[in-house]
Amino acid sequence: MRTMHEGRVSHASAPVLTGEVIPLWSRSVTDGEINGPVSAPTAWDFNGDHIKDICITTKDGYIMFFDGISGNDISGNIRPALELTPPCILPLDRHTAAVIIGGYDGKSFVKAVSWDMQIYWSTSAQSISAPPNSAPYRFNDITGDGIDEILITDRKDTLYCIGGGDGTIIWRWKSKAGSIIPFIGIGDVNNDAIQDACIGTENGNVYSIDGLTGNAHWVYNNSVALSAPPLIADSDTTPGNEIHCQTADGRITILSCAGKLIRMLNFSSPLGGSLIAGDIDRNNSYDVLWSTAAQGIQMMTDFNHAAGTLQWNYTALAPVQAPMQLIDLNADTLPELCVIDHTGQLLFLGTRHGICAGSFQLGSEITQPFLLMDFDNDPRFPELAVTTKHGTVEMFTCQFTAAQR
Repeated sequence: MRTMHEGRVSHASAPVLTGEVIPLWSRSVTDGEINGPVSAPTAWDFNGDHIKDICITTKDGYIMFFDGISGNDISGNIRPALELTPPCILPLDRHTAAVIIGGYDGKSFVKAVSWDMQIYWSTSAQSISAPPNSAPYRFNDITGDGIDEILITDRKDTLYCIGGGDGTIIWRWKSKAGSIIPFIGIGDVNNDAIQDACIGTENGNVYSIDGLTGNAHWVYNNSVALSAPPLIADSDTTPGNEIHCQTADGRITILSCAGKLIRMLNFSSPLGGSLIAGDIDRNNSYDVLWSTAAQGIQMMTDFNHAAGTLQWNYTALAPVQAPMQLIDLNADTLPELCVIDHTGQLLFLGTRHGICAGSFQLGSEITQPFLLMDFDNDPRFPELAVTTKHGTVEMFTCQFTAAQR
């Protein structure tokens, strides 16, 4: 049993989480012929035992399912392709979900499969002209069949909207400015209550694509290619969402819903794995939170078209590469920020002041998105699922027993 260590606390009102982060299981997926990078974990109760299970894929074509609490392999090592994208969970009804995978098995494909590899539908190379490049993303239910649609990009220049119910191509958008960066931002850009897609191309262009028609709303030239999916969220006092774009040269570009530049934040080092925007600290102001490769985690508040105030800065011991996640761990309605740095250090920061409430050494390098959620129907103690750069899938339980403020 390994115990949560108290972090650096320097403010009288800082939260202090007490309890333990306990390892539940670890599974290696690099034995034998199974090797290569492992996707981020996804979760669903695939086998109907009321416990969420983990689904991962490897880049060399394997898909695996593990029981969320025991870690037992519930499906065997299945290799449906030579290459696979990360998986996407697509609920078909209240009790059943398909796993959406894109890949290449001699031909390009996107498939909806069950955990025992029953094929619900398959979109073939006649419709997908090049191997899929991005992970599949859940999208609007455009067709009205009660099942969300899927967005995915290929390695060349095309974004596809695929019907989640039957795999038909609803629309496709083809770039005239080179290859599409394999990130898709999803949200309502043009205020019609329908999700849209924001994507970038290698020449630095950012496009807003209408979710219903597949037509481009606008293009903004950002000069440098995106390094993460654009974040579509409301971060100022004007009506409508803003589009937040981060680039490898250390910039955050914030665009209006009409594609006009609102402000640009410049940093001396590349940005980390994710942006978060909205009323993060629940004080009726608009906030944006980010991490940098120089180990800083920062939150800026009181956004409008002309201003913004740096609310806090936290310096981690190592760069933060995995996307961050908000979760209320102590039932006070104010979320904590869950962060995993480059060395596998798990940090929980209070969002009001940016002060560390606790830290724990996971011991593995983690660069993929992680899952911090309830797997076993006990919301008091969420589980943490991660995949590591060394080819393992690991599960922990976060048993926090008390909190002070």
